Amino acid sequence: MSNQNESLYKLKGKDYKKAGSVLAKAFENDPVWRYVLSDCSLKQRQSLFEIPIRYGMKYGKVYAPSKELEGVAFWVPGYRAVMTNSRVIRSGAIFSAFKLGSTAVKKMDMLSQFDIDKKENMSGRQYIYLFVIGVSPELQGQGF
Repeated sequence: MSNQNESLYKLKGKDYKKAGSVLAKAFENDPVWRYVLSDCSLKQRQSLFEIPIRYGMKYGKVYAPSKELEGVAFWVPGYRAVMTNSRVIRSGAIFSAFKLGSTAVKKMDMLSQFDIDKKENMSGRQYIYLFVIGVSPELQGQGF
């Protein structure tokens, strides 16, 4: 049986900025992200999505359909599903985090509910956490 990931492109260090841009575009009309990022510039929105990409590259798997980065998906083992401050720093994502405004950081606190839910529902279990999956808007619905 072959590995299904063989046909995917594994992101490299040079790809995190473009991947952040792809995800910023993919989620620009999502109501939660529109709220969180309402006061942010395009560069800040891209920086926000660079944070989980860098985190995923350090602690999980980050893939795209091809080198063109039509979309991005990444997952981490369940025991790494919570982005602690120390892990964010070790992954290098802290540099992207510094680019965000304080308003966006405060609004992101609402996302902590995901960590609470993971702890309540998955405690004591092994699992893989799909952290994010997004496709460029112009390519959505085309099988990417």
